[in-house]
Amino acid sequence: MFQPAELSHRTRVHALIRDCFAPYIDRIGRPPAPMTTDYSASLARGDVFCLMASPDASGQSVLCAVLIVENQTDALLVDTVAVAHSHRGQGLATQMINLAEDIARQRGFQRLRLYTNVAMTEALGMYLHLGFHETGRATEFGLNRVYLERSLS
Repeated sequence: MFQPAELSHRTRVHALIRDCFAPYIDRIGRPPAPMTTDYSASLARGDVFCLMASPDASGQSVLCAVLIVENQTDALLVDTVAVAHSHRGQGLATQMINLAEDIARQRGFQRLRLYTNVAMTEALGMYLHLGFHETGRATEFGLNRVYLERSLS
């Protein structure tokens, strides 16, 4: 079950995100934005949600997946979706988008919004499969982004 992340999870959240997005460095030519973002403020606001697995051999719970959201004026932004390599193929990304929908509704939004790098073809395909539609493309901060949206109605 996904739960709000605690400030004490900061290091593990950043490590999981770095691990998940590192394979895209060669395609993009630099680290993807989630790898260089400091999510401390998101953690403090309660905008980071995580899924923990049973403790490993050292007794520490394993971080399996992270969802980071952010309120915009008219939609909930799905900032980051990251699933540990060892837990992929279990439908966790779909569960995180469903959780984002629930959060959006609780916060009074009728839309989810997100963006991904054009080079992240797997992510783009997944989001399109999950009912998002492309709303535009642009280069921001030297990154080629695809903007997507999904209505909750």
